[in-house]
Amino acid sequence: MTEGGVDKAGEFHKVPRIDNTRLAELFAREVLAFLVHKELLSPEWAERLLSWRHTGFNVHSRVRARIKTEAERVGKYMIRPLLSLERLSLDERDGQVGYHYGQEAREVERMDYLEFTARVTSHIPDKGQVTVRYFGLYANAQFSSTTSSSSLSRRDPRRRISYIRKF
Repeated sequence: MTEGGVDKAGEFHKVPRIDNTRLAELFAREVLAFLVHKELLSPEWAERLLSWRHTGFNVHSRVRARIKTEAERVGKYMIRPLLSLERLSLDERDGQVGYHYGQEAREVERMDYLEFTARVTSHIPDKGQVTVRYFGLYANAQFSSTTSSSSLSRRDPRRRISYIRKF
């Protein structure tokens, strides 16, 4: 989220306070208008979605980057895709989604589009839910294969604790 905008003359105008509710409504209207324009959503459904109390659109503008590297880090995080679109395929006739994986994406897992949606959305944490990340022995297999438990036990035991669980 930016802290302002550029006018037609190219001049930047800072906005001191952003109304998240109004911005979320504007964002929802723009996205739905785009989907209607591309004929991916009917105008009736777009209006129906906008009439709901919770449209599913949200804006959070409280986080402010103080330096350029912070802004770049947040920007890179925001544009990182949940999954690679190149690995997805859709069989419209059967309503099946294919996810290509493995060596050079040669293997394919096919599933009903509702199953696919359920799998993707199951990774979205509930509002307020704390996500725990594990490091050390509980981390990914790469670390476990390069550092055995016995080699850790020869080190200072106080250091071993930091490898086990770090929040």
